[in-house]
Order: sequence, then structure tokens, then C-alpha cells
Amino acid sequence: MLTDIPTLNVDPETIDYDNVDIDITEMSSDMVYATVYQMVYNPQDYVGKTVKIKGQYFVAYSKDEGNDNFYNYCLVADAAACCQQGLEFLCNDGHSVYPDDFPEDSTDIEVTGVFEMYHEGAYTYTRLNYAKMQVGE
Repeated sequence: MLTDIPTLNVDPETIDYDNVDIDITEMSSDMVYATVYQMVYNPQDYVGKTVKIKGQYFVAYSKDEGNDNFYNYCLVADAAACCQQGLEFLCNDGHSVYPDDFPEDSTDIEVTGVFEMYHEGAYTYTRLNYAKMQVGE
């Protein structure tokens, strides 16, 4: 467990969703997988970066350690479509109530948000915070 995680100090009103630091939507499938892998395994290098990702929506539910939460994910397959990496995201654009404000699992989405690390219980996680989600066609 990481005990000293970088603090995300962002005013959501100042986020430029059109000028991202890491645009994963413009990468080849191999680079997408490699980049998301690096974000998951070396998260401290990405804290505070604005990231855009495209993939499929999935939701997970957890009810343990006093938790009763839904967690939203954008999953991206690698070039062979055998392995997936994903990023959790927390919307800041009106998508707040599951399932009313979210698409069905496996729906194509694009998410832009600010990468952060956070503690929940005894564990450290990563996600895109202040995210805006667009549902694909």
C-alpha cells in the first residue's frame, strides 16, 4: 500500500477538457494498452494530468468495509483483444445516479478527466476524477 500519495489540487472550473495532457484516443491499440498499464502500475507519474480515453463502459458494485458504492470503468482491449486494462472514473458532468445516468455495460464511451490516486479503506486506487463521459454512437 502506498501511504504517501500525491494530492490532487484542482479547481474543476479550470479544467480544459479540450486540451488534454494524454490523449489515449489518438494512440494505436498497442500504445493504448501500454499507456494504461503504466498509469495503473506507476500512477504517481500521472497525478494531475488530464486524460482522454475511449473504450467500453462497465460498472462494479462493492458493499464491504462500510462501503456501498458503484464504480464506473472505461475498459480498453489490447491489439489482440485478449487482455483489458481499465480506468475507474468519477463523473462531474451530471452523470451521478447509477443506473439512471449511465449506459449499459459494454457501451462505447469516451471519458476525459483528471488522473488521481485516492485511499479507500486500507487500499490505494486510481481514477479519472472530475470526468466528463460521452456515450458513443
